[in-house]
Amino acid sequence: MKNSFVQQFSQNIKFKYSCFDRVVLRGYIRWLFFPAGVVKFLRLMGFRKLSNGVMRILTDQLNAHILKVAQAKEIPIHWWPSVDGGKDGAKQKFVQDKYVSPSPCKGDHIYCILTDKEPIRTFACRELISKNLLTYEKLYDCRKPVKQYYIYFHDQLLGGPCYLKISSYLPFQCEFYFNGHNAIALQLDKQGLHYRRHGNAFVEVDDPDAIQNAVESLHGRAVLTRITYWMNLFFKFDKGKYSTCSKYLQHEWYLSQVEISSNIVFRSARFCTSVFERILDKFQRLGLPESITRIL
Repeated sequence: MKNSFVQQFSQNIKFKYSCFDRVVLRGYIRWLFFPAGVVKFLRLMGFRKLSNGVMRILTDQLNAHILKVAQAKEIPIHWWPSVDGGKDGAKQKFVQDKYVSPSPCKGDHIYCILTDKEPIRTFACRELISKNLLTYEKLYDCRKPVKQYYIYFHDQLLGGPCYLKISSYLPFQCEFYFNGHNAIALQLDKQGLHYRRHGNAFVEVDDPDAIQNAVESLHGRAVLTRITYWMNLFFKFDKGKYSTCSKYLQHEWYLSQVEISSNIVFRSARFCTSVFERILDKFQRLGLPESITRIL
């Protein structure tokens, strides 16, 4: 979207804005992504024997903690294949339709937890026999189905629905999703401003400058603070009377997907239509699909 376009039609533009749309971050414990790191971690945790059962202990403790939190807060848990099992955003739509109220939500609120099994890169242990007929265990990386938790919630800063995805088996990959438009809408609600959204875009707002102020207030450190809050709540391991998380299981977060939305809202739909039709007349795609020489 060139500035010259905005300048040329400024008299016909009601307002414009650019913001984050879909944002996905992924959390990794980097040193657990190779077998030697996992062996070292298990030794640090006090395990002397290397086996699938030992690694399963951590999974069972994580499962038990999440179940305790869900029961204490009365969070519904759904096994995804028995609910819908669809793909391409079906989880988000399910939560939106079943749990998200049309009226604005305030503060932190957990909608539900969806569980599913997905193939991921993880580890397995195999008992081998040496040339001297001695048995030993070898850890190797593999790809196998692992239980995943999709925890959907409304966040006091990022709006909702957001989700935190936790893989229940080593190396415990995690994922966090939020939508920038929802975060802006939350700020507008707090200020009592009237606005209207069509799909995932603001098409009407009392104070357009409020959108820009909301965009500027959403920075990386604030997002990481909210991720840390939800991780501290759910990513722990049940020890019976209490739950805890080892200092060796601290995630580092990286941007996986970022969508930037740049929208122009015209004063007249008729003018917008005529401009769009003129653009289509002027610009064309030339060539075959594998060799396009000019695009709009």
